[in-house]
Amino acid sequence: MPRPASENRRIRDERQEHILRAAAGLFARKGLMATTIAEIAATAQVSHGLAYHYFASKEEIFRLLVMRAMQGTERVVHEAHVREGTVSERLRWLISEMIDGARRSANYMLIVQQAIISEAVSAEVRELVLQGAQNSLDLLSELFREGQDNDEIISGDARQLAMLLLSCVQGIVAGAVMPFKQPDIEAETMLRLFLKR
Repeated sequence: MPRPASENRRIRDERQEHILRAAAGLFARKGLMATTIAEIAATAQVSHGLAYHYFASKEEIFRLLVMRAMQGTERVVHEAHVREGTVSERLRWLISEMIDGARRSANYMLIVQQAIISEAVSAEVRELVLQGAQNSLDLLSELFREGQDNDEIISGDARQLAMLLLSCVQGIVAGAVMPFKQPDIEAETMLRLFLKR
């Protein structure tokens, strides 16, 4: 008796997700150029043919991972922008989410960094990163401006403050993959950089 279509979809989705997770670890460590479909399949413990059944190429897998990372960042910044509360409360929530996300998903952040610097990455993927980063920076800048208008956030160029916050998070990501233990950064510590005393 054949499996129901919903069961086939569930199995397909699980296998694709498993392959994507395996690829994320490889891309984060080795980059796009040095990673092969054969390595992705071996790491995911699926056949080479099955990996190609789900994905046309390693570039497609890389692009999907970059999209996922950028959408996640945009989603959390958008949520901070529209949620209830003072700007400092929303920034505290955002910083906590970003730090937790960096710790949980350092591979995705490293893939995004590679998408920016690697010559092996297509212009289309690089444009995805630049557009996503621009969207997040725009929303975060608006949040900082609102905080300045409410006298919660220090004066200065709101866009530069937003960029500083994003750079701090990138530094935390870099620390998360270091071979030695990094001190835990609390959201409150980072938030103090931006709050009026």
